Amino acid sequence: MTYPTALFYTRFAAISLSLVMLSGCSTFEPDPIGCNERVTALELGARSSIAALETAEPLEVRLNGVSASCVNYETETYIDISAGLKIMRMQSDIEDVAQLEVPFVVAAVAGDDTVVEHRSLGFKMALSHNKRTIYPVVEFGITVPVDGRAVITLTPDAVKIN
Repeated sequence: MTYPTALFYTRFAAISLSLVMLSGCSTFEPDPIGCNERVTALELGARSSIAALETAEPLEVRLNGVSASCVNYETETYIDISAGLKIMRMQSDIEDVAQLEVPFVVAAVAGDDTVVEHRSLGFKMALSHNKRTIYPVVEFGITVPVDGRAVITLTPDAVKIN
């Protein structure tokens, strides 16, 4: 017959061992650190005018803050970027839903200012009717050399990069 206190201690030991084992899993990958200074937004690319997909309504898109977290590895760094946007309707007629795609170009730049990788990204979203401005946040990432940085820019049209 098992005594209640022995059963209690056995369960407590099993739960404690499980927690120690699960917390050890986080040591296999480095913890992310804040690295906002490693992301640069081009001044000319911080604002863009685009047209809504279906209605061709003119819209203004601006970068409204960028934050980043980095995970450092031996020869490279992964930068996870969150870019806040401000999207505004330029016309006063705001009865229709405006669907849009916000195109970005992101480049990985080495410490000597050479571009080692670049990609084109697009994020689809919509402005609901009777809404003049929205503030979405888009997230993406890029791998850069250890001494490198990421450069982001908005573009008026999607860019095909080979």
